[in-house]
Amino acid sequence: MNFIEKVKKKLLNKLNNKSFSSYEEALRFCEKKTKGVYESEIISEYRFRKTNIFLENEGNILAAPSIPLLMFALNYYLKKENSKAPGLIDFGGACGESIIVLHKIFSDEIYEKSWIIESPQVVKESKNWEFAKNIKFSSNLNEIISKNNIDIFFTSSCIQYLKNPLEILSQVAESNISLVVLTRNHFSSKNEIRVQISSLSENGIGSHLKEYKDNLIYFPKTSIDPKKVIELFVKNGYSILINSRNKYELNNSDQGGDLIFSKI
Repeated sequence: MNFIEKVKKKLLNKLNNKSFSSYEEALRFCEKKTKGVYESEIISEYRFRKTNIFLENEGNILAAPSIPLLMFALNYYLKKENSKAPGLIDFGGACGESIIVLHKIFSDEIYEKSWIIESPQVVKESKNWEFAKNIKFSSNLNEIISKNNIDIFFTSSCIQYLKNPLEILSQVAESNISLVVLTRNHFSSKNEIRVQISSLSENGIGSHLKEYKDNLIYFPKTSIDPKKVIELFVKNGYSILINSRNKYELNNSDQGGDLIFSKI
């Protein structure tokens, strides 16, 4: 992103830095700017194509900002559970990068026991790519939790884009999942619904694909009260393993707030 584009994006963020009265209102605003928003065919295709090229060029997924916390949770789990491969849900796991990393450790067993939960469009797009053929994608979190033995629920910079993050987290808290890992969250005691603007090139891993125009992408974004999240999990028998407010730099945007809850 060149200097002019950075200035333009900063101005746009300031102009659109307003609160909306409802998630639906913010979504309608974003739909006018980004057709389909979360169900955009172009964004889904772009992310998978970009990831495919990144993997073909032997890119280092371990450099992704969410991987250290995933590896911490994995090691904690393995120490407690005698080194068996975990059943994993990566909620909002995009193209399955987390499963690709863990395949280096657990081979095909991780494919059998793990899921990426994503939007219907991402699930549909995943079927077009060879690198994702063994990764299981679904849009139905409740079904996957109820029908499978899930040991780790992991989500990175995702729940703030949901209409009601606590509704999804309640499904998780009421389950018997051993470890719940929430990283790079937008935590705030203020109840706000705003719009986040990013460039297409900031989505996915690797370098921008020049054949795609680097348009601005608009997404609704909700704040999450960390106290309510903690109360929810503690009420359901979890202890707090990690509670931090560290900030991460990813694609020029700050995401802060990590929580890990444990039942083991």
